[in-house]
Amino acid sequence: MSNYPPEVAEIEKVGSYARISTEKVVDLNPDLVVGAYGNGIETIEKISDLGIPVVGLNPRTLDEILDSINLLGEVTGCEENATRLTNEMKVTIDRVKNASKKAAHRPRVLYVIWHDPLYTAGNGTFEDEMISIAGGENLAADLPGYSIMTLETVIDRDPEVIITTSGGGMGVEEANISYEYILSEERFADLTAVREGRVYVIDADIACRPGPRIVDALEEIFRFIHPELCEGEEQ
Repeated sequence: MSNYPPEVAEIEKVGSYARISTEKVVDLNPDLVVGAYGNGIETIEKISDLGIPVVGLNPRTLDEILDSINLLGEVTGCEENATRLTNEMKVTIDRVKNASKKAAHRPRVLYVIWHDPLYTAGNGTFEDEMISIAGGENLAADLPGYSIMTLETVIDRDPEVIITTSGGGMGVEEANISYEYILSEERFADLTAVREGRVYVIDADIACRPGPRIVDALEEIFRFIHPELCEGEEQ
């Protein structure tokens, strides 16, 4: 569910991420519908068949996120704003790229999307790309997309840094449940990341949503992986 910027709280809801009410969409008489992967191709096609213009987005890399923003700027008549925004994002991406080149070591990083089963971000995801740009080695780089990694594989590969997404999923908002699982799982007690206190939580809203705040996630991932390169930097 969209919750950013705060003003979206005032916009009428038409369903959830995976369950859209086409009737509510039609009642709102929109000039344009922006669809995302996960909304369901049947729903998107149904809306399009009703004569409502639809733009479907499914960016899987940082460049594709930038392209999506520019596309939305084009179709909404806000090209100048979109170009300004994506240029600012490119500056941040380049800054992190250049900073990470100073690293003497690229730590092994495990990025945990969910813990039961343990889902991680493999190749072809923007999380994998962010880990690489930020100067880390993705432990799941040999896995396709969002994949399950067994506990035995995690132990065998011994991550030096573990990044978990915030929240609990399944309607549980209070707890950072994946983070707590990593720290409480006895079989993970000897992992380098756990022993050295390098298990982190990142805000899922900025890290898992392919929008303008993805560069904020990139900067935070860089701080997690290379805190030694961020000393003296304002947090």
